[in-house]
Amino acid sequence: MVQKTVLMSNLVVCHSQDWTFNCVATLARAWLHKELAVTDQNGMNGCMMKRCLKMGYGMVNWIRTISTFSGSEFKTKLRRYALTFVWVVVCATNQNILDATDADSGKVLVKVQGKPITKADLDLATRIQQLRPDHRIERDTELLERLIDRQLIRNFLAAQKIQAPADEVEFLIQRAESILKKRGEDPKEFFKRFGITTERLKDELGLPIAWHIYVLKTVPPEQIREYFESHRSELDGTELRVRQIFMKVNSASLETRSETVLATMKKIRMEIVSSQTDFASAAKKYSQAPSRDNGGDIGKIGFHGKVPNVVAKAAFQLKPGEVSEPVVSNLGIHMIQVVEQFPGDLSVEDARPEILERLSQNLWEQTIEQERNKGRIERTQK
Repeated sequence: MVQKTVLMSNLVVCHSQDWTFNCVATLARAWLHKELAVTDQNGMNGCMMKRCLKMGYGMVNWIRTISTFSGSEFKTKLRRYALTFVWVVVCATNQNILDATDADSGKVLVKVQGKPITKADLDLATRIQQLRPDHRIERDTELLERLIDRQLIRNFLAAQKIQAPADEVEFLIQRAESILKKRGEDPKEFFKRFGITTERLKDELGLPIAWHIYVLKTVPPEQIREYFESHRSELDGTELRVRQIFMKVNSASLETRSETVLATMKKIRMEIVSSQTDFASAAKKYSQAPSRDNGGDIGKIGFHGKVPNVVAKAAFQLKPGEVSEPVVSNLGIHMIQVVEQFPGDLSVEDARPEILERLSQNLWEQTIEQERNKGRIERTQK
């Protein structure tokens, strides 16, 4: 059960387009890992474990499907899950993940088309990401760029006259305040303590709603069908039986070691494709994964779940018998051979949530690039 929960907490991810729910995901991971630490020392009763799993899987479902709903269905899902942000912030108070802003919190770091991003905004982002002081220097720049991206999207949507319905946002805020009051908290004091103003809360809850409206206006049904046809095997439930050669990379010497392992992998691949050896024999000889004993056979994989995403993407571009180029993941370096393909039977409607999710992310990135090219980003602090 503990292993299952660790896996689940690692799956709580979200798109860069939704900073609010990225906060949710990060805080959820922290909360879950804290609970797991308690489990390791004192044991966890079944009720607490079920709460962990229910919260985590609920957020996974929200994050993966938020941009796929419309009308009343969308409103129902939004009302059910958007308040997770507030709920997890409440949990975070018990871990001191968030604290008061410092005296320099009002300093403007950058102006995006005239809209300021302050040190308080960056501090809140870094605290939610649980960055230690020695990690802030390398991460502050990345987080600031993400805050800039979000402000660019806000400005873009405003120019398009697209905004979240006020009654929906107000409903969510009222629900948030209700949760806090039940915990004996004064909502105004609570959010003030963590530098979250009412306007900030409206912005964070309203942005994904407004973006959803824009996506639905921009992506026509025929684009969804075309995307399905061009990515059918990734979306229709197709499975692949694959073999793998895997080599670990020592993080202490990541760059040097990666180059050495990549060179080795490329040499092995040349031996395989030139028929000097077969993939199974090479896996038994070189692979550092347990599957080496089976000639690298790791069984069936879908496009999601069993292997890192970057590995699955490489595998699903291959035909049976073909061998991938070396693929770098956060685990190490992989080389894949597809042995057999098992076609899926899901329809375009079955795949619609994931298609919209992908198209939404693509559209988000294109819009940011377009808006950045217009300039008007004034950096006032180095």
